[in-house]
Amino acid sequence: MFESQELLDQLNTEQRQAVLHRGGPAVVLAGAGSGKTRVLTSRAAYLIKEKLAEPKEILLLTFTNKAANEMKRRVLSYTGKDLMFSGTFHSLGVKILRLETQKQKDRLLKINNRILDSQFSIYDDQDQTNLLKNICKQENIDQQKYKITMLRALISKIKNQLLSPADYQASANNEFKRAVAKIYEIYEKRLKQENALDFDDLLILSYQVLKENPEICQKYQKQFKHVLIDEFQDTNKVQYLLSKILAQPQNELFVVGDFSQSIYAWRGADYRNLRQLSIDFPQLKEYRLEQNYRSSQNILDAATQVIHQNQLHPILELWTDQHNEKEEKIQLYELNNSELEAEKIIELIEQKYIKSLDEIAILYRTNAQSRALEEA
Repeated sequence: MFESQELLDQLNTEQRQAVLHRGGPAVVLAGAGSGKTRVLTSRAAYLIKEKLAEPKEILLLTFTNKAANEMKRRVLSYTGKDLMFSGTFHSLGVKILRLETQKQKDRLLKINNRILDSQFSIYDDQDQTNLLKNICKQENIDQQKYKITMLRALISKIKNQLLSPADYQASANNEFKRAVAKIYEIYEKRLKQENALDFDDLLILSYQVLKENPEICQKYQKQFKHVLIDEFQDTNKVQYLLSKILAQPQNELFVVGDFSQSIYAWRGADYRNLRQLSIDFPQLKEYRLEQNYRSSQNILDAATQVIHQNQLHPILELWTDQHNEKEEKIQLYELNNSELEAEKIIELIEQKYIKSLDEIAILYRTNAQSRALEEA
């Protein structure tokens, strides 16, 4: 357990400034390896230590159970207190929906024209796959043309834009989209019949229950005096809306993210949510973490030069005070095909690193690229 000053003494100047943020909405633009998790957990711990919030009044959200557990563990080690509401967006959605459906003793909860009771089940990826296969079979839909994995991803993307089957049907301007709209409509009907929710529903319905029920919404807004969110560049539309509605009216929203690390656009993530914050929260205070603790300066410089080609968002100037005089420059080899690439990699290993094979990592973009390396 740390005292506040001990906690702050472990931080660099930029990290400390973010942790000591005096109130109101804030965004911490944090480069890779800059200690963003430490800042987020130190912020939560500081609020508790300084009695600015009780643990139950802090909502700490991230995207994976592993990250959530690690942050919860750190806050516990810093303060000796457990965060009651620390987890993923989806786990928060489950909590809200379970609690609110269980409280409706004499009536079922109605959300977006859907009746939901507390015994709802949650469909995982395999359940969704089985349901879509069943629908395609019943409707004589060609599963070679409309692949199940593609349908599942499309429906998820549509739902996260908060489009109902009717909304999507209205914009379907070709045969493919009309077929997807039909499948989407049947898919939603089947979920309702089976009193089931998919992972997207956990977010969408929890947002809609807050939006459509002012009393319920105000209860959670009063509960969460501080809303802290990790990897904000990976939020999609409904996650952004959830963040926004839960932080109101006090607007104690503290988010960490990096435009340049947004890699989940394929599942609906929108890095522009970071920019939208400054529009929705005009008093937004920005902090930057640019000191890197993970990479050498030549790697940081090379990465920054590449990222600088993107003029759509702020670019962090990453630096490190860890210098190594023996550090080699980055080498780039451009070859005509994957076989020649694999041969060059083997040649370099044999020339320079044959005595240190356990210190080598070979990275490739797709699994299919591993074959050339295995056969080289």
